[in-house]
Amino acid sequence: MSQSLPNLTETEVVRAIHEHILRLFPRNCPNCGQVFANYGEYLEKTTPIGQPISYDIELGEWRPTEPNGNFSFANCHCGNTLSLNSTGMPLTQIWQVLSWVKAESERQQVPTSEILSHLRQEVRKRGLAS
Repeated sequence: MSQSLPNLTETEVVRAIHEHILRLFPRNCPNCGQVFANYGEYLEKTTPIGQPISYDIELGEWRPTEPNGNFSFANCHCGNTLSLNSTGMPLTQIWQVLSWVKAESERQQVPTSEILSHLRQEVRKRGLAS
């Protein structure tokens, strides 16, 4: 698939990820049963841990046909680790996000992990503001 896709801006990438995450709720902690009715509640009641990770980037797959996924982790108040991921995001959108991450990493001359961390911060800000 050598489909040409429009490049996204940072604002569009953050919006796309945020809109995808909103569709992941409601959800609950499988350990303690805490219900997170929406993303804002999840942000208020969990603590981010570690760095977000893209298994596709780790494998050098910038246009995966079967994505391994992108994950962001947080701890519930009970200590259980929860994750938000890209499962269900349209494939072309995943490609656009990964393309933006790669381009920004090269432009800023920083590791992709820094770009992923920045994206998590920006998506969290958007989630807390809404």
